Order: sequence, then structure tokens, then C-alpha cells
Amino acid sequence: MQNNHQPLEKDFPDKVLRSVDGIQRAEAPAFLYTRVMAGMAKSGMTRVSWLVKPAFSFAVLALLLLVNLFAFTKFQDKSEPEPAGSGMQYFADEYALTGTVYTAKTKTHE
Repeated sequence: MQNNHQPLEKDFPDKVLRSVDGIQRAEAPAFLYTRVMAGMAKSGMTRVSWLVKPAFSFAVLALLLLVNLFAFTKFQDKSEPEPAGSGMQYFADEYALTGTVYTAKTKTHE
């Protein structure tokens, strides 16, 4: 396979570093903040929205708590007893990992 890449110039890293020398800070149009705030006030969106009011926050937290409690009680599996022994041993027994990789079943041929 042939390498078609040309070697980099010796001053290439310096060119890269100097490429940002002419960058200037971006400037917003005059009175942009005032216009944005006026547009938000006109549309009904104010700085203190109804989302941050304490009554709404407590209602949302209570709803989340109820949903979590419902999910915990509904999906908690009570039918299986706790496995005896260590967790690793239970896992190995459950997935039949007690043998070795080289354990092979032999079949008698007649």
C-alpha cells in the first residue's frame, strides 16, 4: 500500500496558532436584550413563570412521589423467596455456570 500523504510544512503548527489572531468578539445589535424582554412580556412569558411557583413545584413533587410509590408496590416481585447463599453463587447456579468450559457431553455411537 502506497502512502499518498505529503509531509506537513515545518511552520504548520505556527500557522494554525496564528489563524485565530484576527478573531473579534461578536456583538449583538443595539437594545437586543430590551427587545427580547419586551417580546416575552407581550406574549405573557415573564421572568417569574408559573413553573417556578412553590404551589406548582410541590404538586409536581407530590405527583412524582405517588408515581414512584405506585411503581414500587406494583412491580415488586413477592413470589420468589430470597436466594440462599452468596449472590455470585446464586447467579452461577441460576445460569448453570457451575461446570467448566471444557465439560463436554459424550454420545455413545452404536
